[in-house]
Parts: sequence; structure tokens; C-alpha cells
Amino acid sequence: MENTGSEATKRLHSVKLLRGLKYSALVLFALLLIQIFIPVIIPDIVIGLTLLFLFMNILVIGILFLKPHDWGLIFIVIVLIGLFFRSMRWPLAGVLLTTGFTGLGVFSLFNTRVFLLRFRKNKFLSYIGFSFSIILSITSLGLLFKNMHWPFADLLSSVGLGLFIPYLFAFVFTLPSSDYVNWTSEERKVFFTVIIIPTTFVFLISVLMFVLPEFWNYIMRLPIQPFEIYDFELIDLPGLIHK
Repeated sequence: MENTGSEATKRLHSVKLLRGLKYSALVLFALLLIQIFIPVIIPDIVIGLTLLFLFMNILVIGILFLKPHDWGLIFIVIVLIGLFFRSMRWPLAGVLLTTGFTGLGVFSLFNTRVFLLRFRKNKFLSYIGFSFSIILSITSLGLLFKNMHWPFADLLSSVGLGLFIPYLFAFVFTLPSSDYVNWTSEERKVFFTVIIIPTTFVFLISVLMFVLPEFWNYIMRLPIQPFEIYDFELIDLPGLIHK
């Protein structure tokens, strides 16, 4: 009975901690939106600190409460924060992008083994998840190299996107026969968090970078506001040389 009570107490504390972290993340996100969109000049350091606290909050939630297959969402958030930093010309943008894309690539390689060993009974999830994890790993590195202007970026991007297109066709045509209705709740969660969300994210980023490059460049290179310059007049005092 004591063990049961202590476990219930720990579970209750965990639920309260998770709830507090979620509420604080929502508050920080709301403050970030207010700082970005309200017509008030707010120093960049304030926005940067808000983003930093939001990032740390999300990281703590991921470490304490998320399962391994949910970590892809954390790396996607890191990539989005890095892209925002880059568009604002803030420091650490390269570090965030490298961490996010590299983490997503390594996480995908880790999932290849998980899909083959853990979901043997679900053939669709096993093979589609395995193939997608390899493609996502290559594509993530290609997007990283492209954003950082590193060599071999075009090669990695071409290989990743070249494999990504037939994967989408295989995914669409085999999904109806996957017996999705009888999947377990865990299989459905893995399907959405590891396959659907990363697929959508990589697809949107790839479309913006390779199909709509001008729009992508505009997003990533927002015009910098110049300092305000006021008109002034030279005072005509004795000693000034007039030509």
C-alpha cells in the first residue's frame, strides 16, 4: 500500500510539473507573439531571451516527459527557432539549425531499427517507417547543408528529394491496405509523430527552398529597419569657413 501511495504521489507531482511547464510555454509563446507583432519597438535582446526561455522550457518537457519517438517534434521546433533567428539576423542561428537538422537526421536513423524490430506485426508501419527514416535522414542533412551553404548540399538534397517522391507514391497507394482501423493507439501515435508530421515539415521546407526560392529568400532575408535620421541645420557661428 505504501508503494502504491508513493507511486500515486510521484505521478501526481509529475502531472502538476508537466501542466506548469505547458502553461509557462504557452505564456512565453504568447509573449513572443506580442513582442513580434505589436507596433512597439522592443529590443532584440528581450525577444531573444523570450525565445531562449521558451526553447529551454520545451527541452525540459522533452527530456522529462516525452517518449523517444516524440523527439522528432523537439528537433523540428529547434529548426523553426533557428530559421526565425536567421531571418532576424540574430546570433546562434547556425547552431540551432545544425542542432535541429542533425538531431532530426540522427533521430531518423535511430528509428530505422525501431520500426524493423518493434513493429514487425504491422508490415506497413515497419517498411514505410524504415524507408522514410532513411530518406528523412538524407533530406534533413541536405536541407542543413543548403541552409548553411556547405559543400555537397545539392548532392544530398537531390538524393533525398529524389527518393522522397517515389516514397510519397508508395505511401499513398499502400495506405488503404494497411488496416489502419485495427492499429493500436501507440502505432497510430508513432505514425503521426514520426512519419506524418516530419513528412509534412520536410515537404513544406523543400517546396519553399526549391520551388519558391524567391519567397524563401524574402522570408530569410527580411529588410533591416534603418536608424531614424532627423534633419538638422548647421549653426552659422563665427569662425565657420564658408565656401
